[in-house]
Amino acid sequence: MYFLKCDKCNYYNELKAKDLFLCWNCTGRIKDNFYDWKQGKENRTYGKFLKTKCISVDQERMKEIQSHNKKHELKLSFEDNVRRRYIEEGRDLDRGGHFEWSVSQNLKFLKWSIVIFGILFGILYLTNL
Repeated sequence: MYFLKCDKCNYYNELKAKDLFLCWNCTGRIKDNFYDWKQGKENRTYGKFLKTKCISVDQERMKEIQSHNKKHELKLSFEDNVRRRYIEEGRDLDRGGHFEWSVSQNLKFLKWSIVIFGILFGILYLTNL
């Protein structure tokens, strides 16, 4: 098994595919991912990437990695947990990484929509007098 360590939260991310570039724990971008490492260099292969940038772990050291990850696991809010689940499932995130609007954003949108419709209604009412 191969792991990539996140620079932000020190979490060891299991490398299951070439396209791992977001941390499973903090959802931050992993600096040493395969595509950034390969960029501009034609002779770099996935095998070389595993040997040079990844941490190789055998079964004996696996428990050590798991305990390390438990220590560095973040307590995330509901929104971050949903975002993390979307990333794990491989779903696309909309609007630049935000999966949905928060309640405060919805209320703000509703308030300004009412204000704009009120102004338009007032203008139409005054022009019909």
